[in-house]
Amino acid sequence: MVINITIMLVVTMIAGVSVKEVACFLFNQLGVTTKQKELFFNQTLGYYLLWILVITSIISVCLHYYLTKRVIKPVQRLTDSAKQLSHGSFPHHLTVETKDEIGQLTNQFNMLIHQLQRAEKSRKILVNDVSHELRTPLTNINGYLEGLEAGIIAPEPSLFKCLQQEAHYLTSMIDRSQLLNEWEYKSIVAPKKSMNVLQIIEDVLAWYPSFRSYMVVHVDAEIVYMNEDALKQAIINLIDNALSYKKAYSKIHVKGYVKNQRYYLSFHNEGKFISTDDQEKIFDRFYRPDSSRNRNSGGSGLGLAIVKEVITSQNGSVGLRTTGLDHCFWLLLPLKEDKKDEKNV
Repeated sequence: MVINITIMLVVTMIAGVSVKEVACFLFNQLGVTTKQKELFFNQTLGYYLLWILVITSIISVCLHYYLTKRVIKPVQRLTDSAKQLSHGSFPHHLTVETKDEIGQLTNQFNMLIHQLQRAEKSRKILVNDVSHELRTPLTNINGYLEGLEAGIIAPEPSLFKCLQQEAHYLTSMIDRSQLLNEWEYKSIVAPKKSMNVLQIIEDVLAWYPSFRSYMVVHVDAEIVYMNEDALKQAIINLIDNALSYKKAYSKIHVKGYVKNQRYYLSFHNEGKFISTDDQEKIFDRFYRPDSSRNRNSGGSGLGLAIVKEVITSQNGSVGLRTTGLDHCFWLLLPLKEDKKDEKNV
């Protein structure tokens, strides 16, 4: 800052001296002056130039200080926040005061903090949940292996089937945990577009022909605005969940239509009993109304959690209506682009 002020003062002084010399030269060329008038002219000109130099310097210093502070202050805040972030703590979001490059940089920094906070939160949840869920199957496997080693348990086919079920459960849980965390990241960057709901459902049924014989589809061909993979993932998980727990003779009825400026998509079937308490927790991670039944069917307790994550990330909502045995899982999907998305891009 001192160097910049010094440069401005030197430039102002050079400009003042140059103006004085030119003025004196022009005055002398008139040829109508005396020594006394020339001295008076020089003194007066010098006096005014000195004051102009002082006033210009003060204005320049104030203007320079204001502009420098305006530029350096947000940069300093960014630097302090970056230091705080490097030390392992998350800084508060910075206020975006301008729309210039500094403002855009601040906005991007805020988005980075938000993504890191979400990633850290997801990491902690994943570690806690997975460590809790791994404990039971690993304990079972270790118990069986110790029994085999000690000769307490005979190596029978039923035992190997139990070990296989535990291994399958672990694999399913790890795969779905990874998928859930991938969607938590994709929810920030996943591209959205307009698409036909009926066409998406037909694509899913074409990929999984085993679904078709259990499905009764009455879906209006409306256009929704969201990520295509997110919608497909939610539909697959809901159908898979219904197939896993439905009664043998029941069908899965899929209905879709516009409702209150949103697209309402429901999956209705008759299945196993869901209590009132379970209804409130059914979309939570690793929640299983009946652990033994879910474990036997290969469930990890993450299928519906993935549905909630991918749909809410697309400005939609999910829910369940049930009478205990008669279940209706529903989605509300956006029909058009949300203005909030434009601001967050």
